[in-house]
Amino acid sequence: MSKQVGYLVDVPPDAVDAHRFRALVERAGHLGDPGDRAAMYRDALDLWRGPLMADVASAALRERVGRTLDELRLRTLECWLGGELERGGHREMLPDLTDAVAAHPENEQLAALYMLALHRSGRTVEAGEHYARFRRHLVQTSGIDPSRNLGDLHAAILRADATLLRAHPAGAPSVLGPSRGQTATSARRMPGPVTDFVGRTRELAALDRLAQRPRPGPALGIVHGVGGVGKTALVLHWAHAAAANFPDGAVYVDLYGHAAPGPISPEKGLRLVLRQLGLTDDRLPDDAEELTAFYHASMTGCRLLVLDNVPAAAHVRAALPVDANVTLIAVSREALPGLSVHERARQIRLEPMPVDDATQLLAAVSGGRLPDVSPGPLAELARLCDGMPLALRIIGCRLADDPHLEPEAIVAELTPEDKRLAALEIDDEDRGMRGVFDSSYRRLDADLARLFRLLGTLPVVAVSPACAAVAAALPAPDARRLLQSLSRRQLAAPDANGDYRMHELIRLFARERACAEESATDLSAAVRRAADWYLDTAFHAYPLLSPRRAGRAEPDLAHPPAQPLRFTSRDAALAWFGAERDNLVALIRDLGRRGWHRAAAELAGSLFAFYHQHRLWRDWVEAYSSAQESARLWGDWYAESRILVGLGVAYKQLGRYEQAAEAYHRALDIATAGGDVLSTGPILVNLGGLCNTFGRPQDARRHLRAALALPGYSDDPRYSPVLWLNLTHLHYNQGELEQAAECVRRGLAAAAASGDVHTTAYLNHWAGELSLRQRRFDLAAESAATEIEIARAAHDPLRQAYGLDLLASAVAARTPGRARSLWREAQAICAELGHALATDIEKLLHGGPVSEDELIDRRLRVNRLP
Repeated sequence: MSKQVGYLVDVPPDAVDAHRFRALVERAGHLGDPGDRAAMYRDALDLWRGPLMADVASAALRERVGRTLDELRLRTLECWLGGELERGGHREMLPDLTDAVAAHPENEQLAALYMLALHRSGRTVEAGEHYARFRRHLVQTSGIDPSRNLGDLHAAILRADATLLRAHPAGAPSVLGPSRGQTATSARRMPGPVTDFVGRTRELAALDRLAQRPRPGPALGIVHGVGGVGKTALVLHWAHAAAANFPDGAVYVDLYGHAAPGPISPEKGLRLVLRQLGLTDDRLPDDAEELTAFYHASMTGCRLLVLDNVPAAAHVRAALPVDANVTLIAVSREALPGLSVHERARQIRLEPMPVDDATQLLAAVSGGRLPDVSPGPLAELARLCDGMPLALRIIGCRLADDPHLEPEAIVAELTPEDKRLAALEIDDEDRGMRGVFDSSYRRLDADLARLFRLLGTLPVVAVSPACAAVAAALPAPDARRLLQSLSRRQLAAPDANGDYRMHELIRLFARERACAEESATDLSAAVRRAADWYLDTAFHAYPLLSPRRAGRAEPDLAHPPAQPLRFTSRDAALAWFGAERDNLVALIRDLGRRGWHRAAAELAGSLFAFYHQHRLWRDWVEAYSSAQESARLWGDWYAESRILVGLGVAYKQLGRYEQAAEAYHRALDIATAGGDVLSTGPILVNLGGLCNTFGRPQDARRHLRAALALPGYSDDPRYSPVLWLNLTHLHYNQGELEQAAECVRRGLAAAAASGDVHTTAYLNHWAGELSLRQRRFDLAAESAATEIEIARAAHDPLRQAYGLDLLASAVAARTPGRARSLWREAQAICAELGHALATDIEKLLHGGPVSEDELIDRRLRVNRLP
């Protein structure tokens, strides 16, 4: 039959050997009996009589038609030989297997069949020798090791696994894994399932959603996180559990992004994937474009592809099919954000495990050794391991291997920060926590590595871009860019404030590298630059919180910041102090340890107003306990007395009255010895306030009158508002209401002159208390409303709660429903603060109706709370 471009011979398919060959192979795959299946594969192979289309002149035609048939012939050979071994023909097949492995030296399935036949024929030594030859050849020619399946077979042969000597009945799984004779669409080449897997419910659900997406078309997920956080374990655990979602197979390939022999090229990555699909390198095109086309043609059906240790987005893009229903999971230490933008990848970030899951993992890996161990040591181990699954597994294995080793002993070993990473190493392997972090660190460029090291030495919990810029002496945009780069590499992570945090073990590794690679002088200078930035910022933010303290002396700065941070509003200053709260406590401690005592005391002095207004009593005690010793060693009596006053205020609010009194008296002794009479005034006023709370009115009166008698003290708007406030409290408690009202008037005038909104709110409270005691409920409600308004604007939660409580008392008789609502709001605030007023209101809410007399009597009790 003539055609436009030649002639067509129209014959039945059975008359063409190529069609008959395909048909026989397809029918053989459906036969259940191994003998029948092997026989039909043999019949198919017998149709071959030399090279395909040897007498056809067109090389292009031979290449186009022949490549597919040659590949199918190789798969058929594998299936025939495998089938003969399944039915016990290992001795008879040795000559054919010898020829096959010689003809195809890189074919792993043929190597596996040959090793198994040798072993079953009593030639186990030769089987091991062939594995060694095959592995050496593969490394030399391709730079890769044999698959885990072949390694597992080799190990089973060496330990004389009895199951290898039995032929497998039809349908039974083989130790070899899936036959290379299967089509690529049914290959399953995954490492074994992870034992002792724990937790990760949210991440597993995210992977499920990705796999169960509406089809058709590929889907891409990026599982990313720092080394040692359990990314590969998560994906392999999920892949085995979700196997039913991928009827056409699942393939795993390690791209060595952070391990020896190092990252491979995207093209080599494709070759690895194709090899796992059953295709040997000698069957693959040499040209990169042809290889890509061949890869996409091979990736058919609904399958899973896992790329582990992905070094860059290019490897993922090369492996992402265009049309196939493939789910590709890329596992990387980097977020690879470009894949989300352009390929719509779904990001799944893996964080360290929470304590409950971490302790479960410890218990599971330790082999059930820990059922009787109290939860305390396990929780502490989880904390010291930073919730990192690799670290937890290392410790769990140590516990499993040594029945005499107790968790408490490992806690003691891990507690010193400079010893922790060494305790999380694996003998003779570079795969402990230090090695995992080092493989990421080695890929950083010089600028990024330097900033990483410096971050590990800064004594703060989270580093802002501004602080990082100052510490590293970098322009702010450069510091921000480098921090973002560290975040993409999972070596730091931004928090809700835009600051960057390091996981504890990463921070310890960064500090190790800093000590090894930076001079002590350079590290000290970086920390001092950061400390001076905090000192300068806090000092200039303080007057926005407490205008009456605006005349303080400037701090002593070794490195005044070139680009200082300034705030134009009280809210902005408060927000900064709030965001830096943990850092400020840590920094004061560290400054004292370094001997920078003046800096520690001066920084603490700038936190007084913030701690007082936000009621952060425990932070206050922690910071000021360290700072008080620094002030003493610095030798500045005024700074020490001021810090002791702050400690007294915090102790009083915590109900630790004896410690408060001791702090106040020590401060008074130091200030008196210092010879500045006026500086004793605030201490006397605070002592008077403490005695008011104690119920010691005579001592309160004595201390407050002593302050009142100081020359000019009662007229100085920087100090007198609090004096008039505590005098109001004293007169109120003693029933001296006219004197109390006069003190309120004078206090409000002084507070207005100094801009002291905090004390203004207090004094409005007392104005309301006086009105309530005189049963002038409308005036009491007005004063309470003013107090609440000021407290909310000043972000003073306790003052707001007291105002709500007062307002509820003023309206209770007329609108009890509104009163209960106000009390509930006040109770919630006080419960969060841990204040005693919460308990008092709780009792009130659970009681019956309250009379006016009972309400007024309650006010006397409430106002003696700290």
